[in-house]
Amino acid sequence: MKRWMSILLAVVMIAAMFACTGTANTPATDNTNTNTNTNTNQQTAPAEETKPEKEVNVATGGEVKDTIKIALPKNVSELTGSKGGTNAFNVMFQMYDMLAELDEEMKLTPKLATEWKQINDTTWQFTLREGVKFHDGTDFTAEDAVASIERIVTMEPKYFYASNWGEAWPPAAEADGDYTLIVTTPAYCLQLPNLLSRVPMVPAEYKDSENFFSEKLIGTGAYKFVSWEAGVSIKLEANEDYWDGAPAVKNLQFDIITDQAARLTAFQSGEYDVVFDLPYDNVPALEASGKRVDKIPLVSVSMIYFNPQNFERNPIMANPTFRKALCYAIDSYEIVQGIMGGYGHVVEGIASHQTIGAANGEGLPHYDPDEAQRLMKEAGYNGEEITFFYVNGEFNKAIDMCEYAVSQLEAVGVNVKFQEIESGVWSSTYQGKEGWDICVNNVPGTFTGYADYYWLHALENKIGWRDETVSAYIKEANAAKTIEERTAALEKAMAAAWELYPYLWASEGYGIFGVTDNLAGIEYVPLNILYYRDAYFAN
Repeated sequence: MKRWMSILLAVVMIAAMFACTGTANTPATDNTNTNTNTNTNQQTAPAEETKPEKEVNVATGGEVKDTIKIALPKNVSELTGSKGGTNAFNVMFQMYDMLAELDEEMKLTPKLATEWKQINDTTWQFTLREGVKFHDGTDFTAEDAVASIERIVTMEPKYFYASNWGEAWPPAAEADGDYTLIVTTPAYCLQLPNLLSRVPMVPAEYKDSENFFSEKLIGTGAYKFVSWEAGVSIKLEANEDYWDGAPAVKNLQFDIITDQAARLTAFQSGEYDVVFDLPYDNVPALEASGKRVDKIPLVSVSMIYFNPQNFERNPIMANPTFRKALCYAIDSYEIVQGIMGGYGHVVEGIASHQTIGAANGEGLPHYDPDEAQRLMKEAGYNGEEITFFYVNGEFNKAIDMCEYAVSQLEAVGVNVKFQEIESGVWSSTYQGKEGWDICVNNVPGTFTGYADYYWLHALENKIGWRDETVSAYIKEANAAKTIEERTAALEKAMAAAWELYPYLWASEGYGIFGVTDNLAGIEYVPLNILYYRDAYFAN
């Protein structure tokens, strides 16, 4: 079995690298614009390949345990696949398989679908993997895939990611025998296999069950659901009948620890095996003390952004010249180097440079307080109050970044009202609504691999920007028949969106994970998603 062969080879590599510590990833100290994404999503699926062996740079020794304990930084409120951030998906993706998934290089790879092809402009055919069983022992067939797609179409409230489908929403599915799935869309959709990479495959009989995603949680994944104590812990156990081989570690335990200092203490004490979002400034000391810290470049954008929903109430914010002035007031590069410790870089465009169709320019304006004041005067700023919200726990070191930004805005004469908002109050009262001008947010990666996610989801859909030029280019991209045409149209869309100055500050950062020395085989997908199906404790 390939998993056990991988383990044997990895152990050999560990022995060879016994003297090595830490990881091969190092802080990004510049703003080099290199697009490393090679996901081209051709009309047919790539041939399924054996996973390449990965170098495992960990120290040997340590306790061989039967449970991986994971500390997540935010609460998991739902596990339906209808929305949810990276914390929810980090749990879900252990229990559910999709038809295809993005790998560590953001390439779309076969999962429950072994191959796919586009039959005509609006029809795709997927060949499904045979011999796969759900956690309850029933067979996975095309009927289950049909029901899983129908579930997102009929979902109330509307499926969170529907806007990413554009005019191709809603899809329709039918079975052509037990292991052939036909999916049709009302419009041409080049990226349909990518879009299905966040549709969990569930048993058809539970499609309409109200309590399925809170009590049963039956999938085909490497781990099975055991228990869920809301706001505290979620426990999973190994699926011994997993189609790709049973996991080596018997149990996963996800605990919710929202306080960053508490997560740091828990990692230092050895209480957890994987700890998300360690403070940037603690990394050198942790590594000097012999702790392992994995630093993974992410396809994501952490941002301080402007709210177009409030432009009517505070018209000065609707002026792009004023927004540009505020950008000049902020030392964006010092935030990355100082507060983030160099683990990231200032964005050069509206989307992560690793996404297809990202238009990368010169980045945010460099710090120039004199130019900021000149542009503020040109825009007609007369001391209007600018409301700046910090939402607790949005991303690593966010409070430090916000306080730094506020001090620099005040230094050039901006009248800032800074306020900390609890996440519950934010989501129920303010998110996507008026009543504030500036806030923090994290867009945790594009599950389609394309830059339009950042406009359709993070901005036009979630934050509320509307721009006819950008929308026209995205419509052109969605109608494109080739990857090259789509990429060219998206680059135009992203370039036009960047001219709106939607961000006060933004960066592409690293996922900073504290990991037990002898835990090997974790798969790091640069969406801040970790897979544990091949993980094991080395002797």
